[in-house]
Amino acid sequence: QELVDTGLLTADRMRRDPVVSAAARLSLGQEMRTLFGGQAVSLWIATTEKVLHEAKAQGELLPHVDPAASAWIVSAAWTGVQVYSHTLSDRADLVERVVSLFEHLLPSIAVPAVLSRLIVTPERVDEIVREVEQRARGEAERAPESVQAFGLRTRVPADAE
Repeated sequence: QELVDTGLLTADRMRRDPVVSAAARLSLGQEMRTLFGGQAVSLWIATTEKVLHEAKAQGELLPHVDPAASAWIVSAAWTGVQVYSHTLSDRADLVERVVSLFEHLLPSIAVPAVLSRLIVTPERVDEIVREVEQRARGEAERAPESVQAFGLRTRVPADAE
């Protein structure tokens, strides 16, 4: 769920937050790769790999899944979806396209028991945003652990089991 939530939240923020949108454009430009050595892309892959290693350790991934290889593929595919959405719809359909990406990729990496509990819908973004806002306001009694980029780490909801 963490991988899905991070991808959906990033997609939502790219549509709504000009700073996140600009950072995405800059991270793909040649000038930024020259200046920073592609660190944004490397960081995204490393963060995704960490999430997948944790999922593998918890038995949430299929036995054949290599977290490093899968992190590269997920990150590259997500970036491609973002670029195409930006080009074709000015990111108006980005969240829906990211949902579609996860619907296609997750069955090849997640065990069926996890797949059946994942929430992969455009509406999930609203729930994630509320969690992040609650945490930012300090209202959450038990705030979720953080993902470095957005202060978010969501587990599969207990009531979904």
